[in-house]
Amino acid sequence: MVAALWTLLAALFGSACGTQGPEKQAHVFEIKPLELKVCPEVVQQESVSVHNFSIVRWGNNYQAWFDVVMPKPVATISKASLKLVQCLAGKPCKHFYTMRFTAGVCAIVADRFAFWSPLFSGAQPPFQCPLDKKLYHFRNASVEMSHFLSLFSATSSTINREAIWSGKLEAWDEQSKEFACLNMKLSYS
Repeated sequence: MVAALWTLLAALFGSACGTQGPEKQAHVFEIKPLELKVCPEVVQQESVSVHNFSIVRWGNNYQAWFDVVMPKPVATISKASLKLVQCLAGKPCKHFYTMRFTAGVCAIVADRFAFWSPLFSGAQPPFQCPLDKKLYHFRNASVEMSHFLSLFSATSSTINREAIWSGKLEAWDEQSKEFACLNMKLSYS
């Protein structure tokens, strides 16, 4: 879920930065992952980690390849959150958007008819609850950017493509114990 949400984060940023003004004209740009680290306040042996991450954009799609190491079994994902922050050169960073999932996270991940399904469908072994302590390989994980355009239409005038974007992704297990906390940074060219 963590790396798949990283790809989702890239698509969210891409949607936000790929629209301008009332015309919502798409612009071609490249996402550059700058950083993907376990949160410093988390014991690394107890947190999900992501390795071999790469992402490209083809047309309106983002395609990603990555590996996820689950450090312990997780019966269910009780909640998850993703906080997005926009940092402009020479200005203080500002909160942009927070997504919170407080129930049914496993069902959200497993929904094969949802637009995020291609993020999870290529995982080997299958990425579904319960999650085992093992290495998951995600290949050709994808998300189509057009699904996010309406999400950012109200805020497109505040988007700056030259910003550094950061996100904090957190997920909790069935005992409300955090098992994933990642700090991420992206830029565009």
